[in-house]
Amino acid sequence: MRCREEFPLINQLVAAVEALPIRVLGVNLQEGLRQVERAQQRHGLRFEILMDTAGVFARRYGIYGLPQVMVIDKQGRLRYRDYGPPANMVTALKALLAEE
Repeated sequence: MRCREEFPLINQLVAAVEALPIRVLGVNLQEGLRQVERAQQRHGLRFEILMDTAGVFARRYGIYGLPQVMVIDKQGRLRYRDYGPPANMVTALKALLAEE
């Protein structure tokens, strides 16, 4: 699945967790700011997109393929990584919150 194809799923996730203390972010590694802004408008994205033009985030979390779904806890620890969201992402996020 390509990043654009995941946008509706991520928007749904944002809506599903908006009452929880969770922040959903996208990370852009390739496009310029203008392209990202156009994509946000065109696809009605409901989440913030971080620009990782220097690759700092990618190096820290070992991103080698795109797109990836990651869950990072408050301490910055990687708790989940895959090339797509699990079917039970909201349940998994609630379980993570219960651990803290």
